[in-house]
Formats: sequence, structure tokens, C-alpha cells
Amino acid sequence: MPSLLLERARRIRERLDRLALCTEEPGRITRPYGSRSLGDAYALVNAWLAAAGLRTWADAIGNLRASTARGRPRRLLLGSHLDSVRDAGRFDGPLGVLIAVDLAEHHRASLSSPWPFDLEIAGFCDEEGLRFHSTYLGSRALAGVLDPVVLAETRDADGITLGEAVRRFVGDSAPPAALPRDGLLGYVEVHIEQGPVLEARGAPLGVVSGIAGQARVAWEFIGRAAHAGTTPMALRADALVAAARWTAELHDFARHRAAEGLVATVGRLEVTPGASNVVPGRTTGTLDLRAPLDRTRHEAAMEILALGEVHAANQGCEFFARVEQETPAVRCDLGLRGRLLTAVRAAGLPTAVELPSGAGHDAAALAAAGIPSAMLFVRCRGGVSHHPDEYCSEEDIAAALAAMDEFLLALAAESRPKNGAASKIPDLAGLRGTNS
Repeated sequence: MPSLLLERARRIRERLDRLALCTEEPGRITRPYGSRSLGDAYALVNAWLAAAGLRTWADAIGNLRASTARGRPRRLLLGSHLDSVRDAGRFDGPLGVLIAVDLAEHHRASLSSPWPFDLEIAGFCDEEGLRFHSTYLGSRALAGVLDPVVLAETRDADGITLGEAVRRFVGDSAPPAALPRDGLLGYVEVHIEQGPVLEARGAPLGVVSGIAGQARVAWEFIGRAAHAGTTPMALRADALVAAARWTAELHDFARHRAAEGLVATVGRLEVTPGASNVVPGRTTGTLDLRAPLDRTRHEAAMEILALGEVHAANQGCEFFARVEQETPAVRCDLGLRGRLLTAVRAAGLPTAVELPSGAGHDAAALAAAGIPSAMLFVRCRGGVSHHPDEYCSEEDIAAALAAMDEFLLALAAESRPKNGAASKIPDLAGLRGTNS
């Protein structure tokens, strides 16, 4: 690996370490939407962007935005997210933002002629949904598809609406979030794989073929609170027992359909009244359901929720569920995917791997809204993510930089005038309207 690429990768690692100090919980990374720690992360990244010569701003939803702002007729968007889950790793999200920053820096310092398109960068404010349990907030706003009802009705654990949190975070006078589509070539996101496939295949990089659809469901079992010592077992309406048996069965249900790529997770559980000597009268929680095909996910959701009714009736309880958010499965843009695959090979790396993503990403929200989108995955050790042990080597980061350098150079070469002809950014089949 050339020393310059390793030096760039090392600088990215150092910046990741600095961003890891921006947290709500000292000793571990927790960076939710609208928090002081997210603002601290923005300040760091904003300084690096400005030093690279980009114009920066925060938009009306709270995304950190930047542009080379040379007035080119076409633009290419790069980025990822800067928020985190609770007790996160340092690579998930920020790696893609910092690679985009590095590409802008490297271009400014090393290339003899400017790209014939403007480069834009987005540091998305809320991909994980830690605070409001509403994923892709920043990217949905950028795509222009965020329902205003979400701002008015979504609340955090303290009862603060999402709209109020936005006002506190960015104020009322920030520029609009929606990205103008005219002249937009597409969106490319570099991200750690968050899975073991690349490591198993001995490949540092992979090009994403598509992103699984996802549904987030809020559910509750309503029983009857009662004295733990005086209420006979046969006369109880125990909401926790109903929830526990349903949770175990949906786990087995998803395992039996693993060949279809179905995964189901109950990630949050709350028991009321939550006293050691009271039979639980109410149990609430969340269900995260994902599959590569929307039909698979829809059919599974119907069966899983029907099982909830059965387990509720068996315990003398009631069951209620509502879908809080749904993101369709998407295919990544064929043209952008092809150019990434070519760039990986041009960088002298092993044969490029194509693979689907089971994790959700901002690219999914943009692609679902019709914006040509693609992703480059970077190998992570053991496939571990959403955990402090998340790790990506400097060599693999350098490989991603090499591939992205090749991608941008090739796109620029295709776009420059030849033999005195007028400059034209290629409006290739794969760069426009091929997300199927």
C-alpha cells in the first residue's frame, strides 16, 4: 500500500479517535440527535471541511452540509452519519464522512485540475434513531420526503417533540434541508460492512448491491396488574408472560426463514408497573423486522403480529401494534455500482465483491426517494458493529481511499471535454433512474 494512502488513512483514524470523545456518556460513545455531543462533533468536522476549502452550513433538520461551491452544473454527494447508537463503535457513520473530507482535501492539495462537478458532503444528523426511534431523519429530510407530522407527533422519552428538538438544535432560520435534484449525479456512501462476509472472503472492500427493507413496530400487551402474593397463577393476566412467549416464538419464526434473509429483533422492552411484588399489567416494546424483499417482510409481519394476538389471548391479555416507520428494500444504482467495481479493480485490489446490506443506511432513504445511490463497504474485524469493539484497519481504510480516488478520477475524465467538444457530465443509464 503506498505510503501516502496509509498517511491519509492514519489521519482519518486520528480524527475518528477525536470524534469518539464527543459523547453524552464519558468512557463510551453515545451521540444522539440534538445533543451537545453531536454539536461538538459538528464543530470538529466543520473545521476540517472549512480547512479543505469547502463552504459549510447546517440545514433546517440539522444535517452538517458542505460544498466545493464552484457553480458547476452537476454535483456529486458523498457522506454518511455522525450520530450513534448507545455505547457505539467509532467507525459506523463517521468513517464515511471523514473519507469524504479526506477526498476533498486530497483533491485540493494534489490534483492539477478541478473536478468538472461540485462535490457536496453530508454528515447526517440522525440515521440511528437513538433518541426518537425514527431512523433516517436527516436523509429523509435531504431527500424531501420527511412527513411534517413526524416532527409534530414524534416524542423522546422526556416528551419533547422532534420539532422542538430541531428548533433547539438548529433554530428556525437554517437553510432548507431538501436537496435540489437538478444536476445531481447521485450519492455515494463509504461505510464499514457491519458483517463478516468480506472478512470471510479475504476482501478489504465490497460494493453493495442492495439494502434490505425495514419496519419498526411499537407494540404492547395489556393485562391486569395484581398482587404477586395473593393472585393465583391461573387467574393472572400477566402481560410480561405474553410478551416473553411471543418474543421467543418470533425469534424461532425468523430463524426458520433465515434462508429468505428475514431477521426480527425485539430491542426494547418496558414493564409496568415494574415492581417486584406486582404482576405486570402492561408490557411495551419494539420490533425491528428486515428482509431483502418487501413481500417477505410484509408476509412475515402479518404472521408475527397474528402470533401476538394468540399469545395475548392465551394469557387473558390484549395485544396492540402499530408500524412507526417503514423503509422499502432498494437496489443500488447500477451505473454507480459498476463504476465502484471498476474503481476497486483499478486500485489494484482483489476481485471486487458485490454483496447485499442487511443493515439500514442513509443511502436507503435517498435511493427510495429516487436519488441514484451506491455504497462501498469496508471490511470490519469479526463483523462486529454497534459495539465498542468495532474495528477497521488503516490498511483497509487506505484501500477504500484508493478505490474512491479512482472512482472520482474516472468520473471526472468522462466528464471533461474531448478534442474541443463542450464539457458534458455523462448522463449514463446507471447514473440516472436505475434503482431497480
